[in-house]
Amino acid sequence: MAAHEPGAKQIDVTTLPIPHLNHLSQQLEQEVEFLTNSVNQLKVAQAKFSESEEAVGQLSKPGTDILVPLTASVSLNL
Repeated sequence: MAAHEPGAKQIDVTTLPIPHLNHLSQQLEQEVEFLTNSVNQLKVAQAKFSESEEAVGQLSKPGTDILVPLTASVSLNL
């Protein structure tokens, strides 16, 4: 919580014992790692989306040949 939010308390970290500071440090490191991983995953998703957008753009050009895979994953209801 931010200090300006209702009910938030400010704590002077210089008064905390070493074990609490170590625990706080570990929590913050875990949060930073989680957020870093999330940002990296979003970047990967963004790159895949951009590649897909480019591929769809190529399909809209007249006279463009397309290879369509025919595998078991493609089910046709005839």
